[in-house]
Amino acid sequence: MPDVPPNPAPDRIGDALVLTLATSAATFAVAKASATIGRGQENTIRLDDLSVSRRHARIAYRQGGYWLSDLGSMGGTWVDGTRLNAPKRIAAGEVIDIGLCRLTVSFTGASSSPAHVVQARGRGGRA
Repeated sequence: MPDVPPNPAPDRIGDALVLTLATSAATFAVAKASATIGRGQENTIRLDDLSVSRRHARIAYRQGGYWLSDLGSMGGTWVDGTRLNAPKRIAAGEVIDIGLCRLTVSFTGASSSPAHVVQARGRGGRA
């Protein structure tokens, strides 16, 4: 498990975006950087589920927020039940469905460490 503070502040954007996988409670944090999400080994956030494309989606930090984009995946990327057709700024409390994996968005507070990407390798799950 990555080193993520136990009480992310859902009402504001802190240093890192935190995605929590519904089925295993695995967490993935992206700290003011970009990350790719997919089944392939080369991804920052790896979801080991056949319903997830090898390179499925990307999260990028820009314009003071985190933006989610689909990378042409077969099943699409969904936010709160709506298919993503263009990059979308994501907010705390939103639910991202990638294949059969469900991720909930939250944010950490400010930290004194430099921005970095923390990753966890977990099995993808069913929504």
